[in-house]
Amino acid sequence: MTLAYGAKEYGFKDQVNEDTIKPAKINNPDEFPWEGSGWAAASYTGKLIWQSVAEVVVAARGAMDWFQKAARAAAKEGLPIRWVTPDGLPVQQAYQKLDTKRIDLTFDGITFQTTIALKPTGEMKLERSRQVNGIAPNWVHSMDASHMRGTVRKCWKEGIGSFSLVHDSYGTHAANAWALADILREEFIDMYDGNDVLAQFKEELEEQLPVDAEPLEELPPKGDLDLSEVMQSDFFFA
Repeated sequence: MTLAYGAKEYGFKDQVNEDTIKPAKINNPDEFPWEGSGWAAASYTGKLIWQSVAEVVVAARGAMDWFQKAARAAAKEGLPIRWVTPDGLPVQQAYQKLDTKRIDLTFDGITFQTTIALKPTGEMKLERSRQVNGIAPNWVHSMDASHMRGTVRKCWKEGIGSFSLVHDSYGTHAANAWALADILREEFIDMYDGNDVLAQFKEELEEQLPVDAEPLEELPPKGDLDLSEVMQSDFFFA
């Protein structure tokens, strides 16, 4: 799931370590099958998952790669990235470089150093790595937020006024759950059917780049998903 949000091979290894290896060592230390921390096992398994996902979830990998290349082009010019969601909300991604300070800390008898952020630097400078790594998850989250807002507006028009909403999880009173389930699927179709949000993002970014900047790559090819099929998907949303 984290692939489309910018996760890399190391991230896959770290997730295996945090979600599987460490709990196994804590809960069953006498039966822990690996030497030391078990990182070698996490590294081996995470690498296999990374390779497998790249073969199975081709479209998500291609889209993430395209977003990061586009963000790298903007970062090269020192530009923040701006786009507008389908419901008209302007968004800007601008991770500024911060002045930092190293401090000495002591915890449980152990002394170590850490770096803390103080404030933005005097002039507008961007953290290129954060601009690149953040663009895919930030753009996807902005699309999810647009979908949620559209769903709530449509529900409100239908007389549903009570919601429990977290990112892409939807809740309402039990008597209205069936209506919410239908409306959020209908809104998803309305939002994306005939609306090429990737092409719109590319066009908006090209307008921000200098005329002599290196052209953005072509968008990854689309599949042939029939969006109307989401109306029959039991597990489309939580």
